[in-house]
Amino acid sequence: WMGVVEFAEKLGYKVTPKQAPTLGKRAKAWFVAETGKLPAVEDRLVNGRMCPVKLYNVTKHGEGLSQVVREYLGETEGSAAA
Repeated sequence: WMGVVEFAEKLGYKVTPKQAPTLGKRAKAWFVAETGKLPAVEDRLVNGRMCPVKLYNVTKHGEGLSQVVREYLGETEGSAAA
């Protein structure tokens, strides 16, 4: 289970603080459309502050989430770190 920004970084993308909220909204919208459920939420330390972070089972939903990440970060200036 991980947040979508953490997942994107595992895929080799650099996610800026400006990109993170939009990526999160897209991931949540995809997840709700796919499963009919809301993602799990856990308070985690983000940039020095405790924040609610939506968590996704990447073993089960990793393929769809990676598509969301590639579509969003591919259309912004972010690119894969190969």
